Amino acid sequence: MNIDIKSGDKTIVASGVFVTDSETNDISFKIKDVNFNCKLIFKEEKDVKGEKIRWYPKEDKTGLVIEFLNFDGILSSVSEKPHLLASIEGDDLYFIGHINAFQKNIKVVTFTFYLKEQNVK
Repeated sequence: MNIDIKSGDKTIVASGVFVTDSETNDISFKIKDVNFNCKLIFKEEKDVKGEKIRWYPKEDKTGLVIEFLNFDGILSSVSEKPHLLASIEGDDLYFIGHINAFQKNIKVVTFTFYLKEQNVK
């Protein structure tokens, strides 16, 4: 069953919750409708103070890699505001999410990808 979710000028493309385990250091999303790939990678870097997020294009130019550095605390969070990922067929694709860490490698990731219409009628 397909369910379309809209709120004003926003169309939800994907939304959910994912729980990592001790073997998982990354999460990959492939949004087939818009041919976009996004990979979330969790890393610990001792030379980086606090939490930091790095964004860069995937090598094959099909999407983005988002690195979350030092997101190991119970109060870790990702997005204070939506992050623009790409412009697809005139609409902007955004990511917003939240991360809670319960142990070093176990995280609960709540996420939403949505398209925002640029030419609202």
